[in-house]
Amino acid sequence: NDSRILKMMGDVYVRADDCRKAVDAYTDAMKLGMETAELHASLGLALESIGMNRMALDNYRLASEKCPQNTEYRLNIAELEAKVGHDDAAESILGSILAIDPHNVRALRLYVSICCRKNDSEAVLALFDDILSAVDDDDDVRFFESSLRELGEDVKADRIAAKQTS
Repeated sequence: NDSRILKMMGDVYVRADDCRKAVDAYTDAMKLGMETAELHASLGLALESIGMNRMALDNYRLASEKCPQNTEYRLNIAELEAKVGHDDAAESILGSILAIDPHNVRALRLYVSICCRKNDSEAVLALFDDILSAVDDDDDVRFFESSLRELGEDVKADRIAAKQTS
């Protein structure tokens, strides 16, 4: 199937860091009738990489609509919303994700980043037990520790730091 070949070519272009050619390949695959959630997500990532954020969001949303149970697609939307300064929209999406998957580290990291920008330690503390349970990677430990210190929560930061293995 030509559309599958074009999708694979787009993936190769992304890995080669040629996202403009990837966008072309993904778009051509869609013109041939391929309309999968994965293709929309891939096109969204390529579009975001070349700064076409509005079109990227549209494709992330289409991917999420086609596959609503896929948390990664919704996280793509939340990350881009936060990146362009739409923290409330990102928080809303993150709230729905964390209600279902409270230990999703990617969602927790983004939520904590937004809370730090807002200097909202209360919101972070409300998720502290979930953060403590979810964190098992030293990079995540350092991220959450520094975020808590930034919010003036040194005692909680020390508890997170104790999970660091190296």
